[in-house]
Amino acid sequence: MKSCSIKNTHIYLGYFYIGLIIVYSISGIIMNHRNHWKPEKFKILTEEIQIQQNKKRNLSFQEINTIMNRIQLFEKVNHYCIRNGNLKILCDHSDVIIDLKSGKGEIIFYTKTPVIYQSLFLHKNISSWWIYYSDIFGISIIILAFSGIFIANKNENNFTKRGWKFILLGIIIPLLVFLFQDN
Repeated sequence: MKSCSIKNTHIYLGYFYIGLIIVYSISGIIMNHRNHWKPEKFKILTEEIQIQQNKKRNLSFQEINTIMNRIQLFEKVNHYCIRNGNLKILCDHSDVIIDLKSGKGEIIFYTKTPVIYQSLFLHKNISSWWIYYSDIFGISIIILAFSGIFIANKNENNFTKRGWKFILLGIIIPLLVFLFQDN
């Protein structure tokens, strides 16, 4: 493959995917911090509630639905769990958190955060065509990375003089994280 052909491939793939690269990068940064806040939705209202005390360690889905009916929240339950004596029920537009010993709790109502919700949605397998499009995008990013290495560069920062050091460092850092991660 000629240098000009590699350069053109690099340039036109970059042009074509610049929007998706930016959106994926920003939403990826947001997703890295999703345990600190709920980026895809923001709180619009909190309502105090009181239910009958319940000291059970496990609740059935039927009991969760009974609680939802008692607090008159008629949303589909996506997930629920009990941790440290607190029941947490997650729905599309609200979270319910209840201290099972006292029965006191709150409903937190949310709405979708414009733009952020949609950009985070792109990271999910939303349809079969998007999966294939994302796969092609991933392959294109690999091509962009390698073609960027081989684009003719006659200054002191080219691959053979300094570039290989940066590539090596860029490979070592993720490998160290991978080797020393806690699982």
